[in-house]
Amino acid sequence: MRAFTTSHLCAGLVLVGMALTGSSARADRSVLGPTGDTLAPESYRSEFALDPQSKSQNRIWLDYSTPQGIELEAERLDLTGERRKGYALNIQYPITYSLVASLPAIAVGVRDCMGTGDEHGAFYLAATKSIRLSDRQHRFAKEFKIDVGVGTGRIGGLFVGAQTRLASGLFLQAEVYQRRPNITVGLPITRHFDARAYSLDNHFYYGLSFSVQR
Repeated sequence: MRAFTTSHLCAGLVLVGMALTGSSARADRSVLGPTGDTLAPESYRSEFALDPQSKSQNRIWLDYSTPQGIELEAERLDLTGERRKGYALNIQYPITYSLVASLPAIAVGVRDCMGTGDEHGAFYLAATKSIRLSDRQHRFAKEFKIDVGVGTGRIGGLFVGAQTRLASGLFLQAEVYQRRPNITVGLPITRHFDARAYSLDNHFYYGLSFSVQR
């Protein structure tokens, strides 16, 4: 009998999800780590993070959420120090959505299904909870979310994060993922574009995010 592999599970997640119906959700990752939120069905997103000194990994992400809510992500890692490129296919499926403020959004997924990137078939469970803000807090921040999850393999167990969008439109994301701290600061440029600056494992990056959501 043929052995069950991560790639078999990836295919299974897609097939199961296509047999179900999805609802709208919002985000898909904290900084590098997954969240309980996923992209809204039939939405697109792309993002790149470039190292200005070309001493570390450049990263590009392309995301698509199917009509059933399954999020498919293609990731390219330009490993400049090793003169090679890595590619990964990530799949995330929402179990619940954050449509009710008192309930968290929960998702399961697999990172690097084919083992061609740097996470090598790591499974995870992630949850995101919106924290209710007071009227006074709303003067400074429009929303605040907490992310928590656990993953196998190179994800390295527990990961946590926080996201906030300030009243000015600026948004901040921070996490501890793979036992490393990461931070993103973003500024909306237009309805679909955000300019971003990152600190990934104590290395500085800059980038841009483009999204089209239903």
